[in-house]
Amino acid sequence: FFFIFFFFKQKTAYEISLGLVGSEMCIRDSINAEYMGILIRSQMEKKLGKVIMGSDHAGFELKEILKQHLISQKYEVEDLGATDSKTPVDYPDYAKAVGEKVLATPGSKGVLVCGAGIGISMAANKIKGIRCGLCHDYYTAVMCRQHNDCNIVAMGGRVIGSDIGKQIVDAFMVTEFMTANPNHAKRLKKISEMEAKQSSLTTFILFIPQFIPHV
Repeated sequence: FFFIFFFFKQKTAYEISLGLVGSEMCIRDSINAEYMGILIRSQMEKKLGKVIMGSDHAGFELKEILKQHLISQKYEVEDLGATDSKTPVDYPDYAKAVGEKVLATPGSKGVLVCGAGIGISMAANKIKGIRCGLCHDYYTAVMCRQHNDCNIVAMGGRVIGSDIGKQIVDAFMVTEFMTANPNHAKRLKKISEMEAKQSSLTTFILFIPQFIPHV
């Protein structure tokens, strides 16, 4: 009980520097309360699934911390690299590997980390069927699941700390898509239609040269 009281009431140096008071502090406390509720529900419901992880060299250290955090919660984790933070590698390779593995593994979710989270999320979203959300905090992690039904979450290892990263993966893993609101499904359907149209256009463009005589 002391821990929960401390968790809700302790003002951080960051909040003091921003001058967060009154209603803003209430919003922060509300978010913390919901986060604690998600952790409790996840332990009670045991809604565990497989997690496919990947990073480039810049995201390696945060990926390793998050991997151990997920393993400690009994998630099955598959790590597709990178293997160290010293050797420069290319984030599209890991976005592709994780994205394809998530699509091939029913019920799984993906976690991607690069320096800022931007590049690796852009690359993942080039894969048809992948909805990768770049998240910076608990709120964006919840929204990317509730509203966007994301199957991969991306983070920036040089942007957020490990504690925020843990909050993000915790929320991402247990938050469900908000099926009760048909507007969200309608919007996702439009995204799928955009993907299908682009895929058909690409196939057509690649098919045309076969009928052009060579001179």
